Amino acid sequence: MIDAVFKYSPMMHNVVQVDQAGYDGCKVGAGDKKYASGNDRITLAAGKVFFICGFSRHCANGMKIAVATK
Repeated sequence: MIDAVFKYSPMMHNVVQVDQAGYDGCKVGAGDKKYASGNDRITLAAGKVFFICGFSRHCANGMKIAVATK
């Protein structure tokens, strides 16, 4: 397994783990895992994982990432 590390200002951003539809549409769902420490370490399982910034318009302006692991 691999860890993803996200460092950011928690006053300005967050990290939300979403599914592919959430990633494609920049939508945060009720069950999506939200991180807001500003220094998040997330262990990734094999496969594709999607993250977006949940702050207004951030994802639509490109603050999102898809990660594929083996």
